[in-house]
Amino acid sequence: MVVLNHNIANKVLPKEASTQKEKRISPRTRFNCFLSVYNPFIGEQILSTKDVSATGLYLNLLGHPLPPIGSELIIEVITHLPIQQKRTVKVVRCDDNGVGLQFLS
Repeated sequence: MVVLNHNIANKVLPKEASTQKEKRISPRTRFNCFLSVYNPFIGEQILSTKDVSATGLYLNLLGHPLPPIGSELIIEVITHLPIQQKRTVKVVRCDDNGVGLQFLS
């Protein structure tokens, strides 16, 4: 479970202009942090987030290979706290700058 600072959690991002129908279940909150991301095809990378919601997050991948839609990755928030929790996520959307990930566990 990712715990957000209360001040950050209350800032919901505006919906992006898109010709596609909005499919998000939960509102997004801007949240920048570093994640350890394990991709079975590439190995471990340290990458940053753009935003997070109750059901997933957006991972910045500019300059890194994009995993295909449907790929399962393992993520872990990098923190100085003694609490560590790995989560399995699935790639549900790709664009030029990164991927949308859905929490599976």
